[in-house]
Amino acid sequence: MRTDDQHAARGTIERATATLAASWARFADGTPGARLVRTASVAAAVFPDGPERTIFNNAVLLDHDADAVAAGAEVEARYADAGVDAFAFWVHETAGAATRALVAAGWRRAESTLVMTLDLEALRAPDGPELDLDPAPSAARCFAVNGLPRGLFPALEGCRVLVARQDGRDVATALTVEHEGDCGVYDVATVPAARRQGLGAAVTARALQEARDRGCRTASLQSTAAAERVYARLGFVPIGRFHEWTPPADGGRRRPRRPASSGA
Repeated sequence: MRTDDQHAARGTIERATATLAASWARFADGTPGARLVRTASVAAAVFPDGPERTIFNNAVLLDHDADAVAAGAEVEARYADAGVDAFAFWVHETAGAATRALVAAGWRRAESTLVMTLDLEALRAPDGPELDLDPAPSAARCFAVNGLPRGLFPALEGCRVLVARQDGRDVATALTVEHEGDCGVYDVATVPAARRQGLGAAVTARALQEARDRGCRTASLQSTAAAERVYARLGFVPIGRFHEWTPPADGGRRRPRRPASSGA
């Protein structure tokens, strides 16, 4: 890869990572007692209480050139101070030196998700059903379609939610967070009875069209394996994976469930 291409790719990864951290900040702001901890090299979402505790305690490496082991130790200490004993440390696979350092220090890779981005001018509208969008959607209903616990982020603000309905029932949703011209896509889901109708793709496309109309230029998300082809048909392209690491002293404790990733 040419040097200019490498810089462009790194810039795209950094933009997607910044939007991810911004979404965690919104979720933390909407949760009593939670906070987003930032240093020069990492951002860590700290949820010490409530249903969020078992799902959303995650940190991400912001600076690929940072000492990942030292950054991971600092994150672990911040979580310990909050009484949180299970978390995941997200590191993009292109941070090769950071990855090697974590392996050498005994950190264990739990799983990974594909990061995908889109130039919104290249958005491809899917062929799909006409959407019956609720005029007064809520994040709580979005989370219910996703099968998440009740009571998440009770004071959540600054996100945009779409809820599609069929026969008076919520069947498909998407939630977006906009950050510096990038639209982060989260919590895309369709209830089992309404799948294979293209609803997830249609709701996502509508959310992206609206973000573009508001001035966003790009979009980013972390895709489940099942949804990768759905997003590719909308024009998203992969830019590598986030690997999720747990510390060597974890002792086999369960890592948090993945936060707000996108599955159609």
